[in-house]
Amino acid sequence: MSAAMQKLVDLWYPNVDLEKQRTEDEPTEIVVGLMHVRAASDITIDFDFDFDFDRNGYRIRMRRYGTEPASEDDCPLEEVAFIPAYLEPLSPSEPESKTP
Repeated sequence: MSAAMQKLVDLWYPNVDLEKQRTEDEPTEIVVGLMHVRAASDITIDFDFDFDFDRNGYRIRMRRYGTEPASEDDCPLEEVAFIPAYLEPLSPSEPESKTP
């Protein structure tokens, strides 16, 4: 199997210079689509935060399409996952996660 091909995309923190018009190289959202014959909805990744730091991390959203053909306007983005911006250090008594 060949090595995975990666593309680095810098995601801009949402409150950095809010009045500035963003360019294609300064996105606050990234849309990832699967290029394959297999059916898969695009996902949208952005950074979600509040100033109390109760929520500070990456939000993944996607559209829930029904059985009827619909436009994107009829299917709003729904959050499907939230990933914290950083992980707290493990305590000495906590075992490290074993990822398969």
